[in-house]
Amino acid sequence: MKKSIVIILSSFIIIAVLTSVSFSATYEIKVADVTNIGSPAAESIIYFAKRVEKMTSGSIKFDLLLGGVLGGEKETLEEIKMGTLQMSRVGLAPLTTFNAKLNIFYLPFLFNDREQMAFISGSGTPLEKALNNEIEKAGFKLIAWIPFDMRSIFAKKPIKNPDDLNGVKYRVAESEILVESIKAMGGNPTPIAWTELYTSLQTGVVNAADNDVVGYYTGKLFEVVNYFSETNQFANPALLVMSLDYFNSLPSNFQEVLILAGKQTEAYFTAALQAMTKEYKKILFDELGKIFIANQEIDISAFRERTGKLYERYECDLLDEVLAYTKNY
Repeated sequence: MKKSIVIILSSFIIIAVLTSVSFSATYEIKVADVTNIGSPAAESIIYFAKRVEKMTSGSIKFDLLLGGVLGGEKETLEEIKMGTLQMSRVGLAPLTTFNAKLNIFYLPFLFNDREQMAFISGSGTPLEKALNNEIEKAGFKLIAWIPFDMRSIFAKKPIKNPDDLNGVKYRVAESEILVESIKAMGGNPTPIAWTELYTSLQTGVVNAADNDVVGYYTGKLFEVVNYFSETNQFANPALLVMSLDYFNSLPSNFQEVLILAGKQTEAYFTAALQAMTKEYKKILFDELGKIFIANQEIDISAFRERTGKLYERYECDLLDEVLAYTKNY
């Protein structure tokens, strides 16, 4: 809440300055997202575009390419690299193709909750600077840091400790660090595409997976899996990025508007995600009777102990910054 208030007050001050600056040139920016209108991500992009267009008096306009019309997140990043697209909202995972250091954000139990991770942006910490630097090394400019909620386990039985997960066939994305993490936690990791998860759970190919409440609900996975354990084991980072070369080519006043609108979009996305999560929790656990196992009921320390050695394998200066940050925030 305090962060949102600071963003709003800062916005009034900066807007007052920008209104006295000329926006003589005009630009059309193409921005892509794989989600559809109505999702928190897509709605946040629409909000961002409206804010920028308003603050530049229409000098910047957007062509919104939503619903995956350009393909998946990896494809949109490749189009940005080719110069045929300027912006995209993506998860952090596809960016690891361009900078492997960013993989460390997927280490298990790295953050306590979404709030701790979201606070990185605007925190003024060495981690915020390091994150921006690593994204720029990949060739992109971070415009908005808009992580989803933490990923937790949903399964066909209650999961409260590593023994409960022993041998359980567990869906993971095709990611080495996620496969290693689930194996260390006791599960039997099975790489399966998200689009195939419902059928895989229904037929017993796997018996567990992870996502936030929104993903559990919108994927209708509650129809085949009854238990949701609030393990919060994986961060779920997502961000709005622009081609670094394209950003640097813009006049400084346009750059300032994009960054400001990005900060406003972070607050907008957080509010939308919180409202949606609250609504879906009520439907799932109050109305449909699905079983919610709160974080306090889960032996998180036992899971942390099982996965501790992974931190040694992925040790780097960026991980050091994250660990220093999580000790203080």
